[in-house]
Amino acid sequence: MLVLSNEVVLRNMCNYPLRDDLLRAGLLSNNAEKTRGSVLTVAYSGEINGKRQRGRKRKSWLGNIEETTTRRINECCEVALDREEWRRTIASNLWQETEQRPVLPKPSTPLEKVLPREIAYADDVDFVAFQDIDIEEVGKVLEKYNLQVNVDKTEFTNLSRGETNWQTTKKVVTLIGDQEDIERRKQLSSAALVKLKNVWLKGDKITKNTKLKLYKALVKSVLTYNCGTWAPTQSQEERLNAFHRKQLKKVLNIKYPVKITNSSLYNKCNERTLSIFILESRWRLFGHILRRDSQIPANQAMSGYFVTEGSKFKGRPLTTLPVVLNRDLSRIINSNLHLKSSHDLEHLRSMAQQRDEWTKLTARIREAAEASQLEH
Repeated sequence: MLVLSNEVVLRNMCNYPLRDDLLRAGLLSNNAEKTRGSVLTVAYSGEINGKRQRGRKRKSWLGNIEETTTRRINECCEVALDREEWRRTIASNLWQETEQRPVLPKPSTPLEKVLPREIAYADDVDFVAFQDIDIEEVGKVLEKYNLQVNVDKTEFTNLSRGETNWQTTKKVVTLIGDQEDIERRKQLSSAALVKLKNVWLKGDKITKNTKLKLYKALVKSVLTYNCGTWAPTQSQEERLNAFHRKQLKKVLNIKYPVKITNSSLYNKCNERTLSIFILESRWRLFGHILRRDSQIPANQAMSGYFVTEGSKFKGRPLTTLPVVLNRDLSRIINSNLHLKSSHDLEHLRSMAQQRDEWTKLTARIREAAEASQLEH
């Protein structure tokens, strides 16, 4: 989504027991509320009889939660009954913990202040900085918080306009580069299609509807995994549509010299062009992110996209996700909706809060895209 000059991303596998403890506590307290009088309820309320052992008190799981949330366990149980309130409690306290860790240098430019500094998914953490990071120093800092860095799984990725190595970096089973990820998805879906070759060739023994259901569940899902994050050009969309039609013909066992038009093929399979499916996925994901908290990394990255800093790059602008989203909006006739500035982003954010309105907007964009395809 963003192309940043001279940016360094440090990826590592860290153990985050604190986040897991908080999430688990919220889940258990909800279950304990449903089953009052259970062992969980007794444990949380502190009604455990017996003598305490001598010596220094060991740091317990519940004590760790009390220390982090600055709340007593009984208060945590009450807050955890409201999922959104519990998530906000987790996010605010983890953010404070992150701010206290001197892992990264302080931001010095407006763009550095806006961009997310730490991106975490499960036990996979990315640290974002505009200068090199010393992995040994990071390890020393994180050890104070009972966090360990797996050096063998640590990767350094340099994001630069002149560099291309970052495009093949994998993040959550997805390559960062759109073109590279699309080609990889094609290969994986082709392999999944070949594994079911005997199913496609069985003719009348398996009905057409059953074959199409298997294709959607086992092949198309592989091809379109995480497609909502893609920013394809028009030529890439045409190649994806052609690839999709080729797979549909294999499913129906349509071979040369038999000919069939594109519209007849889509009607026979009850399918649409793949570019329309990707467009809907893109706008569903966009609306979901806009409805989330403004401090999550995805929203911070979108805000940082419109922060101008330094001189513009020479040459043709890159086709990024905001560019593709703006192209989708431009197809709507008699509409003043755009995505060219932070003001436009905030306007779309306010629209996304109303799910019905956002669904109608997505439908208008889809209809405009389908009409554009018919014209061509």
